[in-house]
Amino acid sequence: MSALGEGPSDTIHADSEITNHEPVDCSKTIDSVKTSLKVIKENQNKGTKDGFVTKQFQDAALLLNECISLITKTESSSEKSNMLRQLIQHSEEYQTVEIYCKICADILETGEGFGYPRINTEYIKPLLTMFEFLVHCSSVSEKLSGVISRDKSFLIKATKELEDWKDYHRCENDRKLKEEGENIVEMICRLLHNISMYVGNVPNIRGANCIGAMKPFLESENNIIRLLCLATLADLVEESESGTLESKSDSIKDLMSIISNVIEGGSYGDCSLKEIARIIQQVGKNDSNKRFVVQHGAIPLLVKITEDGNIEEQREVVYAIWGLSFDNKTKMINNKEWKVISTLERLSNSSDKKVKLLSMKALWTISDYQNRGIEQKDKETGGVNRHILISHNWGNQPVIKQIYDGLKKNCINVWMHVHNIQGATVEAMSDDVDQADIVLVCHSYKYMNSYNCRAETEYAHQTGKKILILKMESGYEADGWLEPIIGNNLQIDFSGKDPLEKTVNEVIGAIQQELNRKNGAVVDVSKPIIQSDHEPALPGMADENANRTNGIDSAMNWTLPQVEKWLYDKILRKDMFLSTQRQLKTLRGKDIAFLKLLVHECPTSFYQTIREQLGMKDIQSMSDFRFAIENIDTTVIDTDLHSSSKQFTSTSTRTVETTKVRLTV
Repeated sequence: MSALGEGPSDTIHADSEITNHEPVDCSKTIDSVKTSLKVIKENQNKGTKDGFVTKQFQDAALLLNECISLITKTESSSEKSNMLRQLIQHSEEYQTVEIYCKICADILETGEGFGYPRINTEYIKPLLTMFEFLVHCSSVSEKLSGVISRDKSFLIKATKELEDWKDYHRCENDRKLKEEGENIVEMICRLLHNISMYVGNVPNIRGANCIGAMKPFLESENNIIRLLCLATLADLVEESESGTLESKSDSIKDLMSIISNVIEGGSYGDCSLKEIARIIQQVGKNDSNKRFVVQHGAIPLLVKITEDGNIEEQREVVYAIWGLSFDNKTKMINNKEWKVISTLERLSNSSDKKVKLLSMKALWTISDYQNRGIEQKDKETGGVNRHILISHNWGNQPVIKQIYDGLKKNCINVWMHVHNIQGATVEAMSDDVDQADIVLVCHSYKYMNSYNCRAETEYAHQTGKKILILKMESGYEADGWLEPIIGNNLQIDFSGKDPLEKTVNEVIGAIQQELNRKNGAVVDVSKPIIQSDHEPALPGMADENANRTNGIDSAMNWTLPQVEKWLYDKILRKDMFLSTQRQLKTLRGKDIAFLKLLVHECPTSFYQTIREQLGMKDIQSMSDFRFAIENIDTTVIDTDLHSSSKQFTSTSTRTVETTKVRLTV
């Protein structure tokens, strides 16, 4: 599964091929799981004289793994998903992952200090049994994988075990020693491979020096270990560190050769087709690898898997093709022998919703959406649906929500995905960008690694949308595909350097300036828009707010003659358009009070309203009205209209219409 929660599947990592077997009794299986977990918890501190675990502990651990094997082979996807959810829930309840990590770390430590890396024979079986469970859990649950990644002691000792075996994994003198080492190394590599797929775990794994420990195994004679290490390193190595993997092209070429032989031979051993597709996707995650992965034949291998693969394998394949397509669009379109387009078109009609959605997104990315976007810019989309689009990753949701609320409070029409963008259709993603006046790119490490975020942002960039950059993560500098998009665009720091209120106000101010520029208005947006409840008021602010409130209260109570007197004294001019005069004369005191409130709460909407609904399009009319609104105070207006009315022809009777104000930007 993808580290961003947007990957194609959420099932056990190393699925076995489904074979004929008796139907699984779900209730009985889950009861066995609960019983096993309970026994493990009760015996966690009851090590024997000769070992770290009791016989009851080991028997329960073996039974637990047998139950997981049954679950993974369940043919009914709904029953399988339900049992997996219960497995995760009960594992959390009994803290099984925490217990296993502690005991495994203690066992691994016993190998230190020997002339050669070796764990006592009686410890090997329980160690591998626990590793098997951790591998399963780290595949099906991001939360449980996070528990493993946060156990610093376990990670350090697992890494140390890899370092100890870096030379002995080639040992020919002691066959048993080599076999023991390969079993342990493979399990550790599988586990690191699984937890590294979740982006939130990567800093913890890097902190344990896993990169340095795994690099020597790229030359292992064990193909599975080589595949796992290459895929894991692809997840751990950042774009700026692309030179970390020496002879990268050769390593990827070897990887594709191994995968080709495995697929052609039809014997996958412990590595399923789903896992093979996932490894290709991981290795191709870094842009610096994508060209090599495609160059050495990944696409035909992936297409071949879709021909005979099951639904879960197809999910992984389409996700891998989508990732590789960002830098290989032309090749995928022009090379007809690869059958990429026809394969994706076929899978876009799949009965499986995930396969269908991922196929459509891949087709959208591969197609020339730059030209399509330029055409869209020329279309009349109408003002009613225009908005500010917040493009974000789900991991920054709390801060994003505060930005969203701040924009809403200032009458700015804003749109964001309230659910994870992974479920958004192609039409929804493109429409969101097409209707946007400005796109806020809220970037982070997770954002950079999200295919959905990349597709949305690159589309906005290539269709010429105004982009504001919001930095959401301290210590992360945008690289890879994000770097050229950020370029010279304005960047506002939300990583905690400044108070949140200050940075939200910066965003609102920048948006208002851009909208005012587009609308041809000049507005002062230098005043704070959002103030912290804990922040003391600035000197004079209380008086200013009081005067503003008094002016609004006063205007609210104006009679129609008072409104007319105010208009004649402050606004109306002989050279003003008659249509504007007629619109102004329909205003009530309540309308003027509302406009005074609007000019401070949402200046963009204020200027749009007087321009579109009151007909004020020249600077003189707009400035007269703006300053007249600003200077409304508590003075009672004289209702003797004789001196003023001589300047204009007015009727003795008039029809008063309510001004309808529509708040849009």
